[in-house]
Amino acid sequence: DAYRRAVMFREVWPFLVAFLVIGPVIGWLVARERERDQQLATTTRRLDAVQEIVQAINTSVDPQETLEIVINGARRLVPFDRATIMHRTGDMLRIVATGEDDLESSSLLDQAYTLEEAAAGLAVKERRVWSAGPGEVGDYPDSRLLCFSSDLSCLIIPLQFKNEVIGAFSMAGKDLDKLSESDRQDLIQVMEQAAIALLGLGYENVEWVEVNEQGQIISEYIPELDERTILILQAGNVNSGSFDDFENICNKAKAANAWVHID
Repeated sequence: DAYRRAVMFREVWPFLVAFLVIGPVIGWLVARERERDQQLATTTRRLDAVQEIVQAINTSVDPQETLEIVINGARRLVPFDRATIMHRTGDMLRIVATGEDDLESSSLLDQAYTLEEAAAGLAVKERRVWSAGPGEVGDYPDSRLLCFSSDLSCLIIPLQFKNEVIGAFSMAGKDLDKLSESDRQDLIQVMEQAAIALLGLGYENVEWVEVNEQGQIISEYIPELDERTILILQAGNVNSGSFDDFENICNKAKAANAWVHID
């Protein structure tokens, strides 16, 4: 019996050693592969989200809608509670957009602060992402609007276009001051689109004209035209199929030496 057990052990022990040594190695390799798959899936989701945001921005013709797309798209990448986009004019920063259902938009839009008094001014002047943890925000009026609770942190990204800082994106939420570098880079990529939306032909230079129930521009409401004006008209409203009054409007544009673009 002892001999049989010895022979059996001699035959089995290589398998035991293999199980005890190779088993954990295989387990580690499997776990590592799963982790890589999860990282790849997460990266793919984030890239898809960024692409969808950029596509949505590129198909929007409404500056305000575009900025709201930017904010709500950023929320898909990094969860946050509140956000604003501010436009820079000289030494002033003015709130031009807030997220959907954020901050009582009607009372905040068009509020303006100097670069010296706003937390966003720090990010703009220093051309860098600025963050502050809970209780570290400081006595900045724009940050108090965002960080309404003592457990929220702030993150502010300067909006840059061709080496010029033209605004800032401010957000408040939990642990925003601890975001990874990849999270920040994703947000910065989306904010580049916000900068383009803010710049465009100039945020202040877009004028909307009243339309009738068919979606046609009411020519009597067209403001005074000059050679720097571009009129955007449409041939076939997507809802009614109606055409703008080309003859009347184009004659006005021609008399003022203005440009006309027809979609």
